[in-house]
Amino acid sequence: MRVLIVTQVFPPDIGGPATFGARLAEELSRSSHAVKVVCSTADDKSGSVYPYKVIRVGLTGNTIQRELDIRLRLAIEIISADIVYCMGLEHQTSWVCRWLRKKYVLRIGGDSVWEGARNLGATDLEPDAYYTDTTPEQRIAIRIPELRRQNQLKGAQCVVYVSEYLQKLSRIWLPDHSHKEKIILNGVVATHEPEFSKRDENENLRLLFVGRQTNWKGVDSILLAIQHLYGIRLTIAGYGPEYPGNVDLAKKLKLEDKAYFIGHVQPYEILELMKRHDVLLLPSLYEGLSNTLLEAGVAGIACIASNRGGNPEVIIDHETGLLVNPFDIEQVKTAIKSLADNESTRIKLARNHYERVLSEFPLDKSVSETINVLERAVQG
Repeated sequence: MRVLIVTQVFPPDIGGPATFGARLAEELSRSSHAVKVVCSTADDKSGSVYPYKVIRVGLTGNTIQRELDIRLRLAIEIISADIVYCMGLEHQTSWVCRWLRKKYVLRIGGDSVWEGARNLGATDLEPDAYYTDTTPEQRIAIRIPELRRQNQLKGAQCVVYVSEYLQKLSRIWLPDHSHKEKIILNGVVATHEPEFSKRDENENLRLLFVGRQTNWKGVDSILLAIQHLYGIRLTIAGYGPEYPGNVDLAKKLKLEDKAYFIGHVQPYEILELMKRHDVLLLPSLYEGLSNTLLEAGVAGIACIASNRGGNPEVIIDHETGLLVNPFDIEQVKTAIKSLADNESTRIKLARNHYERVLSEFPLDKSVSETINVLERAVQG
């Protein structure tokens, strides 16, 4: 097949969508499919070489010029594709596909409409409550994106969700599309079994947050939780719109000796970074299905995550990690302290998480299921 993957983010960006998009393209290419990627991420300065063509669009000019560039480049690439796998730039991609009468599969890895509302400061509600406890008139700030998403769902040959949580949430967005839904969980690759090593007796518990710092990721909750904890060291990797505010909060809380902001890390550096830490923290307000939690399993470190979104589909509470209420700072603090005080529990959780990720979230399964969906979409 001639497959075009369209994504908003791509390496050198970090985060779930960027990581998954690159891995999917690589695996499709290895399976002898002709693959191209269209993304709106700046050039990779690391010198990375991909076994497929990466076209980066909409990077220069004003808003109108960027939009025209995106649609023109999409049209050029889509016209020669057998199928389009859309995991970003959904509005432009679905519009061009309908215009050219081309088939596309829509992958839903998160709730971009709700994220937009959060970024605009239009809501403090979680996704479920945002749609069920408000009227369309109250959601006027995102009414157009809502209607666009409905059209995108209607026009797709198939809609792929990365978690049961997102599938259920989508029934609010567009009730009647269950006939073309498919859940394909994100996946990872484990090259070898990690070391589940114990810390030295006087060594600090090494905590890690890695990801894009947005106002739903919970970095502020982490900082507040560790304020009165001792014997810990927190590393915060990644940038994002909340980065300056989180740095200021850390200074206000006098955490200079506990919290270290290291900025951007390359995707290929994340696994090694995780291996140098003991616990991954992800107290986010929502997740589709977190690639970061899966990567932590491969790295062999314990996880403390929120009990929101798709996280409970990855972490089984007190069996493969700890789930917490992201709004309850004391609960986050207690979870961290429990792993700091109980080394055997931390290692047990990490080992159990590693084994479950290997059995339930293999990348080859995710890729093969995706290829099957694309092939059926082409044939249908």
